[in-house]
Amino acid sequence: MATQFITGKVRFAFVNIFQPRMNELKNREEYSLMLLIDKRDEETVKAFKDAITKEVTQTWKNKPASLDCTFKDGDVEKKDDKYAEMYEGHYYVQVSSKDKPGIVDQNCNQIIDPNEVRSGDYGRVSLAAFGYGKGAIKGKSTFSPGVTFFLNNVQLMEKGEALGGKPRATDEFGAVASAPENEADTMDFLS
Repeated sequence: MATQFITGKVRFAFVNIFQPRMNELKNREEYSLMLLIDKRDEETVKAFKDAITKEVTQTWKNKPASLDCTFKDGDVEKKDDKYAEMYEGHYYVQVSSKDKPGIVDQNCNQIIDPNEVRSGDYGRVSLAAFGYGKGAIKGKSTFSPGVTFFLNNVQLMEKGEALGGKPRATDEFGAVASAPENEADTMDFLS
């Protein structure tokens, strides 16, 4: 049985939670999101590590000699990546689901506009940790045993600076005074 838990505040990257996309490796459409977990957030880091430990204990009688895990150290795994700066000081995990997650704001109001949640924003996520490849120990599976995380629901807590992609218009522009309404005012305005 999967281990369910809710993260503390994490940063979102590669947001794909409103429309499914084809995952070529799994040969199916899915919703997905990368979570960036600040290493200083001891409570959230512990929640991930506890879920991994619980899944290993529940899935295997004896822990496999090698175990894949989708919860990774950004300073180690991504130090040579073109987005290395984004991963510095963070753990990261790619989460997905074949079912659309529920998406709400900080007041639990449903979010339906895909422009409301973008890479760089912060929120909480409910997840299910799952141990896979049990048969790999006995030679019955073609993939290595490991622990992964499935996406359940998303709560947007605060807007963040955009990570890659196009910036928000509200981040680039300030309000502009409106032009005069009649032609005489326009002529004075141009003088």
